[in-house]
Amino acid sequence: MKHPKAPANDTLCPMPSDSAPLFAYSGSTGTHMRLMTLAMPVMANLYQQFASPSLEVQLANRDGEILRIVGAAAQRRAMADGTLPVLSIAVPIHGTDGCLLIAADHAATSRENSDHIRALLQTTVEMIEHRLVESDERGFLRLHFHARQALLGGPLEALAVFDQDSRFVAINRTAATLLAVGGDLARLRCNDCFDVQWLNLVGYASLRLIEPFPLRTCDGERFFARTTLRQGIV
Repeated sequence: MKHPKAPANDTLCPMPSDSAPLFAYSGSTGTHMRLMTLAMPVMANLYQQFASPSLEVQLANRDGEILRIVGAAAQRRAMADGTLPVLSIAVPIHGTDGCLLIAADHAATSRENSDHIRALLQTTVEMIEHRLVESDERGFLRLHFHARQALLGGPLEALAVFDQDSRFVAINRTAATLLAVGGDLARLRCNDCFDVQWLNLVGYASLRLIEPFPLRTCDGERFFARTTLRQGIV
């Protein structure tokens, strides 16, 4: 089913109220299958947090085609003429070629809860991005780091993935912010950003150490860190 183009930012705007079942599957599934597989459990959790029969969570591609929908099925089908107001908030998912996560309320009468919805949506997007980076099949070693030790192991940690030659493969938005790294990772290696020997990081990962170790950037920033190897590698 082709929908009108989804909003390109996180502002509220009208959306149509075409019917769609709970956990709807549509769109160009081949291109974004990995994204949809990783996003669906997180989208379902977000829908449960909203706890609203009129609100649904949508995943859309850059052309506005809805790939997945969770929730609001009964409410949408019950609308006799589709004239009830519909408000939506959209947040881009970095590293997905322009895909969006959208919260659409099919019985919204005001923007009263928009800040709360936007905050939940933003956190959910960061969780999806974390899952995408962590599961990147090109990766050899994953570096988890943050200035706050308590955030290690969660979706708000900084995460960088490297190949066997210490080249950056992918990073999440927290890591990009902390390291001031742009979109071009192909030329960067681990020691371009971190004051540590690559073989030491591989050694830490192979030992499967649970306790974090201190890590410094080349600029002297200090973090707590853990390293893990891709599943299947010792």
